[in-house]
Amino acid sequence: MLLLSSCSPSAAELERYRSLDETLQPLNAAAWQATYLTVKGIEANTEMSRFQRADVTLLQQAQAQHARTTRLLATLDSMRHMLLQATGNEQGLAELDAHRTVTQLLFAHGAALALQQKLTTYAHSFQVSTRGLPVLFRTPTQLQQLYHDAPLVAVLAWLSQAKAEVLRVHATGLQPLAAKVGGNADFSGYDFASAVAETRTIAAGDTYRATLFLSHSLPAVVLEGMRVNGRPIALDRLGRGKVSFPVPRSATGKADSVTAHWTGTIRALIGTRSDSFTIRVPYTIVNPLNRSDK
Repeated sequence: MLLLSSCSPSAAELERYRSLDETLQPLNAAAWQATYLTVKGIEANTEMSRFQRADVTLLQQAQAQHARTTRLLATLDSMRHMLLQATGNEQGLAELDAHRTVTQLLFAHGAALALQQKLTTYAHSFQVSTRGLPVLFRTPTQLQQLYHDAPLVAVLAWLSQAKAEVLRVHATGLQPLAAKVGGNADFSGYDFASAVAETRTIAAGDTYRATLFLSHSLPAVVLEGMRVNGRPIALDRLGRGKVSFPVPRSATGKADSVTAHWTGTIRALIGTRSDSFTIRVPYTIVNPLNRSDK
């Protein structure tokens, strides 16, 4: 953690804070994606185990953890937005100091203390050690010493550090849940492609849609791209592939229904190794002309 000098920060110090904040932001985005995919992996494993009661309970715990983490991260993002807006930095960081405005926002009505209490309560709820989590366990005195009259970029770096520690706690909390799901059918040690379709039955002539994603238990996975039937597809901000393709009107011929498949391929960098994960997804095409409304 960079510490403020007793006098006004120099231009070099301001740049170091900005660099720290800018470095942490993409790392936090990747960590958030990893926790999201871990929860999706727990969901997939629960389905594969045919929704055994114990696995459903673990899934609910993971979802509750994720929802609580989402709310806390939203609070951090809200604080960031408020600071940027109040200091005229919404369109990009131009004013790096603005310490008077920042101090007024953080300390005049207790916003900084309220946020710190939420961070500490979150960490305590996971019964984690204070070691290695200095931001989550700051005392009111430390908060005052570090951030009263602090420049904007120092506070933004604080928020990014807080987010990083929250995500670290969340990932640690998910690990034992992911390891237990599946009972005797233990899939938690594997990375695999998963897909969730809007519907498994589609009428000829309609558009089939699904979401393709990588379920994994590893914390550091970087997605390199996804393909469906050999063609690249776009990813959303959470790293999920959006599958969409038209089903030909002639797909069923004269039959009432036929079974078809599509193949999804995900390339990801795991550590220093680039791997490919494939899934073959079945779906049923029905002939709308032969369906009975009786």
